[in-house]
Amino acid sequence: MLTKRGRPATVESMTALGQFVRRLRISQGLTLEQTAARGQEKGYPLTLRAVQAIETGDSERPRRETLEGLAVALGVDVGMLAVKVYEAPPPEVVPAV
Repeated sequence: MLTKRGRPATVESMTALGQFVRRLRISQGLTLEQTAARGQEKGYPLTLRAVQAIETGDSERPRRETLEGLAVALGVDVGMLAVKVYEAPPPEVVPAV
C-alpha cells in the first residue's frame, strides 16, 4: 500500500492501523467473522482472513476495496482507517558507526 505521498506503508503504520481496527471492532462487540460478514453484506470483498491480517499487521498491502469494506463494517469513514497509515511516524534512523 502506498501512502498519499507515494511512499510504501511502514510496519509501524500498518501496526497502528491494525490496533485501531481491533479496538473499534471489540468496542462494538463484533467478532472477526461478524466484521467480515458486515462488509460482505454491503458487497465488499471483505474476508475473515483479510480482517485478521490487518489487525495483526500481517497485511502489507490491503486493497482499497478491503479498507472500504472494513470501514463500512465498522461504521466509520474510510479516511479514519487511511489516516492511521499516513500519520504513523517514520521509522527511527540509526546512524552507522
